[in-house]
Amino acid sequence: MNAGGKMIQWHTWDDSQFMPLWTTHYYDQVTKTLGGDETTENFYRLFMAPAQGHCAGNGVGPDNFGEENFVAISSDADHDIVTALQSWVEKGVAPKQLITTRFNNGDATQAVNLQRPICPYPLEAIYKGSGDTGVAANFTCGTPPQ
Repeated sequence: MNAGGKMIQWHTWDDSQFMPLWTTHYYDQVTKTLGGDETTENFYRLFMAPAQGHCAGNGVGPDNFGEENFVAISSDADHDIVTALQSWVEKGVAPKQLITTRFNNGDATQAVNLQRPICPYPLEAIYKGSGDTGVAANFTCGTPPQ
């Protein structure tokens, strides 16, 4: 933290191998130990991907945002987790969301089936109420209604 390091972690909500609540609990403990969200957000972001099982390609949700073994649909910081980290470290621009993509038949050479944002935990992608639910721009990151 004091050395200026940055970390982006991701996990899937539908992971059956490693329980997702372990990851959110860890994030919550880091936040509590360091004194709050603002301190933690300066160096650590957690992104929780919905409808994706253990490892990408398992599940019905979008699963490509440049993570290991995947080439991002675009090399910009919104679509590529590696570029997002690089932008944060080199330019001081922390990721506010990642756009994750699902291709037809899970094949990156085919058309995009849907895109959704994944948001820094504890925020979630919330549908704005109109437009195609397969288009990321029709969602915003926020706190879900209770």
